[in-house]
Amino acid sequence: MIEQIIYWTIYLLFLHLLLPKKYNSITITSNLVSLTHAIITIIGSAYFILTENWEQDNFNNKLWFINLSASYFIYDCLFIIINILVNSKISIIFLLHHLLILSVYYITLTYDYGAKLVIFTIFWGELTNPLQITWVLSRNLKYSKIEAY
Repeated sequence: MIEQIIYWTIYLLFLHLLLPKKYNSITITSNLVSLTHAIITIIGSAYFILTENWEQDNFNNKLWFINLSASYFIYDCLFIIINILVNSKISIIFLLHHLLILSVYYITLTYDYGAKLVIFTIFWGELTNPLQITWVLSRNLKYSKIEAY
């Protein structure tokens, strides 16, 4: 999982370097990483919801997916903590939200039970994130028409 956390960080740095200077802000880059996670988890959880036989409520073939999502939440917790230390911007709600999700992942994975709950929660929890992130990005990029919409 440490490898995946490093991948999220490399992805953040890659996006940060790729964006034109005009849009080169850590807030925009961070939101693009969050948008990527949201899209991947919506598609992945929808796939499991539609194709999985839920007679056994275990994580057998879903473990890679949960690890991917958990690695993002750990990466983002570290990002939030660094942001608090560097910018004194407190995002305690997001930090607590991520820690709660990681706790649920840990408990359900430990007992290998609750996969259905976790997958459905990921789907419903991430479903509105692309809209919210698009709004934040349009506000930061000063696209007032999109922000108003």
